[in-house]
Amino acid sequence: MSHTLDVSIVIVNWNVKDILHRCLESLYQYTHGITFEIFVIDNASSDGSVDMIRKNFPYVQLIANTENAGFGKAQNQGIQQARGKYICIFNPDTAITDNVFKKMFDWMEHPEHTKVVLLGPKLMYPDGRPQPSIKRFPTAVSQMIILLKCHHVFGWFGPVRRYLAKDFDYNIEQPVDQMMGACIFARASALHALKGFDEDFWIWFEDVDLCKRSKASGWENWYTPLISIIHHEGKSFGQIFSPTKQRYFNASLKVYARKYYNAPSQIILAFLAPVSLFLSYIVSWLHIKPRPQSRV
Repeated sequence: MSHTLDVSIVIVNWNVKDILHRCLESLYQYTHGITFEIFVIDNASSDGSVDMIRKNFPYVQLIANTENAGFGKAQNQGIQQARGKYICIFNPDTAITDNVFKKMFDWMEHPEHTKVVLLGPKLMYPDGRPQPSIKRFPTAVSQMIILLKCHHVFGWFGPVRRYLAKDFDYNIEQPVDQMMGACIFARASALHALKGFDEDFWIWFEDVDLCKRSKASGWENWYTPLISIIHHEGKSFGQIFSPTKQRYFNASLKVYARKYYNAPSQIILAFLAPVSLFLSYIVSWLHIKPRPQSRV
């Protein structure tokens, strides 16, 4: 595929019209010095998002799905049409305050970074606090503990601590296993070689799987604190009732386990899935609001 632009920005939207509006405004306000295009794939929003885009952002490449296709499949719709040398997977609940896409473009163009195919910037909460965005690849044991909701209590436990990368220094530029899918700046050639996201994942783990396949192919994934964006965590998926989120999580974990874990681990995780669903009902019934889970 010939690349006629520098960067293609691909955003999947679901019922976050106002946040998406602010996101798009920031992209057009601060992005300059590169040629770029923006795709918004709307997953059958009911809040007027499509009309808002058509009215206020006529240059956006809009794909309006008639049903919710999930994150990975919708992202692939934009990736397949993207004309950029680089493709940025970008969430609508993000915003920029400077020319970050030019910075990420220049970073990837550096001769020392030719093996890097996925780049993650520093994510910041709206109040300026740094947001945890890096994890190591999930092991079967770490996911068993998470299904049992014990990671909130046993966050110090070895497998959980390693998975959550509690020791990660967000002030140091370094190679990583996986980064949060809120912003992943990717070489288009590599992304196409990897065939984009695995559409067996409807939501959750699709970005983890992409990062894992990238490293398995001999490429590198990197984090840099020199480039930062604002991320309003979990605004789209936060609208869904907790047990429903748990079902989606469990379904995606099952796909991930089938791809990367042995048979005994798959059996144990399958046994724990209904337990996790029961626990999520308890949490919802008690109106406990745990910290939003990211999709990495």
